[in-house]
Amino acid sequence: MVLWATPRTRGRGWLLVSMITAPAVALLWGAEGPDSSTLPRVRPTGATVTSGACKACHPAEYASWSHSYHRTMTRFARGANILAPYGRHEVPLNSGGVILEHAENGLRITMPDPVALALSPAVPVPTISEQAILTTGSHHYQAYWVAGARKGELRAAPVVWHLEAERFIPRHDVFLQPPDSPDQLVRWNSNCLVCHSTLAEPRHDEASDTFDTTVTELGIACEACHGAAGLHAGYFADPWARWAARESGEAKYITQPEKLSKARSSEVCGQCHSYALPKDEAEWWSSGYARAYSPGAALSDSRTVIDEAVLTSDGSTIEASAESLFWGDGTIRVGGREFNGLSASACFLRGEGESKLGCGDCHQLHGDDPVDQLKPKARGNGACNDCHVGFDQPQHTKHTEGTLCYSCHMPKVSYALYAAQRSHRVDVPSVEVALQTGRPPACNLCHLDKTLAWTAAELAKNWDVPLTAQPSDDIALAVKLALRGDAASRVIVADHLLSPEAVAACGADFQVPILATLLEDPYSAVRYVAGRELTSAGLLEKTAYDFLGTAEHWRQVSASLLATWAKRSHRDDSAVLHPGGELDARALANELKFRDDRPIWIAE
Repeated sequence: MVLWATPRTRGRGWLLVSMITAPAVALLWGAEGPDSSTLPRVRPTGATVTSGACKACHPAEYASWSHSYHRTMTRFARGANILAPYGRHEVPLNSGGVILEHAENGLRITMPDPVALALSPAVPVPTISEQAILTTGSHHYQAYWVAGARKGELRAAPVVWHLEAERFIPRHDVFLQPPDSPDQLVRWNSNCLVCHSTLAEPRHDEASDTFDTTVTELGIACEACHGAAGLHAGYFADPWARWAARESGEAKYITQPEKLSKARSSEVCGQCHSYALPKDEAEWWSSGYARAYSPGAALSDSRTVIDEAVLTSDGSTIEASAESLFWGDGTIRVGGREFNGLSASACFLRGEGESKLGCGDCHQLHGDDPVDQLKPKARGNGACNDCHVGFDQPQHTKHTEGTLCYSCHMPKVSYALYAAQRSHRVDVPSVEVALQTGRPPACNLCHLDKTLAWTAAELAKNWDVPLTAQPSDDIALAVKLALRGDAASRVIVADHLLSPEAVAACGADFQVPILATLLEDPYSAVRYVAGRELTSAGLLEKTAYDFLGTAEHWRQVSASLLATWAKRSHRDDSAVLHPGGELDARALANELKFRDDRPIWIAE
């Protein structure tokens, strides 16, 4: 611990703040802990104080933040921070096995050298044994970071602990990426630190090619959203200042996102929840965005929020294709990048003042919902009704059930974390968009057995949407996307096939052979989602299918499900694959001949 002096208006004061120093390393891990030179330095700068300084005056906010997944986004890999069960775990990989062992209050990982593996994936690589230094993630899965080849560099271990699956999964298989693609050499100091810690600075020295990375705090803490709080905490250390603030309601030297304009407050979220490129790349490698951006400033001062046009323009590069990241109309396909969607919405672009839609209209960081951080009114139609009064009634929705505005206007057409995610581009269902870009309208994500022509007729009949083009499909759109679509389309539809909304709209019969077919998909993420949906519906024993098994195993499980399904009676009134509702193994196999096998990368 260190004492740090802060500027103050009245007198001089001292605040007690925390800082991880080299002598503290042994206390974290024990005698067998990592070399302190590999640790990112966790310390306040001259203007920051860390969340511990906020607790005394803001106990309720501190408590709600403590229960959030923001706080646990990045932690030191020690003790209870490690979510994998205690013991010794062996995980097979094509490149060689990985052994993870709890020891000395930490986790030791024996694995193929990730650097050598990325450089020469086709040949045997040396094995290394390293202490895990950091973890990232605590909600869906947890990744582990070990010392890299460069001084101060942290590299990803090749496996993650997946909470839902309750098993270690190779990093390659936890993301949506081509099955024959090489493992990516992922570095925490450049890939993850800015959005998984607070006021992070990579501090890459180009001359020596080393890192001296610093963060104000691991995880997403108070100063990530409120800005550097040194002046604020120093000023309010004075009891007279606190008394005066109670009278005036003024909070000095701090950013309060809820008091910013809708655009600026949303950009506070967008600093992490967007795909963006730094305006000054050289400066970014030195100080990240810690100096170039502070909450309340314009996001455009420090970075360019990317869209399809940016990706395809000269000079812009990113580790994925435009087709992977965006639908054809520029709608983001990647979950966790909600600001890209919001900023393309009419409610954001054309709204003025309080009528402008911002993140804070639906979300709150200091509420009782740590998962989606939704305000109570946003769990229903309350947020939409602030402007669109009465639009959730049957005369508009034409539905007696399922009348949540976001079901139709924010459908789940993005992907992340083995699940379809809700788009934050607020718009209306459109057959024309589907025809031109492949992005399915919300209608066909519930009415999975219906064609795009059916949707066009329903939109024209119920909402006076003109038929600008007459679709000629005789195949249900969802089935077409599941079998013919690219990997992102397939995994998104797989997650919808047995959803409660879909089952209510079209039953739970024809989806079974579609999901059975996807159990053999070349992309591991598609196989995982298909298996999970069948298991959750009680149609497949959890132990009967391993999405990381062999092709023969997948074929046998799929064939068994298809054979069982074929013996059951089926309805014959839906245009699933043909107008008569025919759906058999031969029809499925024929559709797979048209599958879009272009490489798709979504490493959220």
